[in-house]
Amino acid sequence: MIGPDWPYGVIGTLCAFVAGAQMPLFALGISHALVSYYMDWETTQREVKKIVFLFCGGAVITVTVHAIEHLFFGIMGERLTLRVREKMFTAILKNEIGWFDETTNTSSMLSSRLESDATLMRTIVVDRSTILLQNVGLVVASFIIAFLLNWRITLVVLATYPLIISGHISEVRFIFLRFNVKKLAHLFKS
Repeated sequence: MIGPDWPYGVIGTLCAFVAGAQMPLFALGISHALVSYYMDWETTQREVKKIVFLFCGGAVITVTVHAIEHLFFGIMGERLTLRVREKMFTAILKNEIGWFDETTNTSSMLSSRLESDATLMRTIVVDRSTILLQNVGLVVASFIIAFLLNWRITLVVLATYPLIISGHISEVRFIFLRFNVKKLAHLFKS
């Protein structure tokens, strides 16, 4: 259902990748600034001026990219919401008269469902994909910078990456299990 808005999606995706890459580039700039303080005074001044101009340019690019990304994904989301509501409303109107007599199909319930289901669809498809695309841009930019700086350490990190991910997943599952056990214990007490 997002198909007609694919140009907005492509531009929004590119902007999301750039927005995601801002943090690794920021870290690279900060580390370069810190290294420049250990050089002689003239070199330090020259490097810090260069870094200041790069950070100012990066700020302008970041604001622009975030604005374009949210604008285009917002347009996609609103158009998706409109299409979902139109299809749901069409499906509601095609029902028999007796269907509207059921207690779950009152006018207030149907209008509430039209509002909430379409908004939920937009949240799932557009808002979550924005975050996912930014994270992909962050990871790709991080690994590119890491490989350019020191490829050996990057390979060690890549080798341990599955362990880090599995540790995070097991931590989340443990917390979820612990929460459910406490919730069940609370129910049995009452």
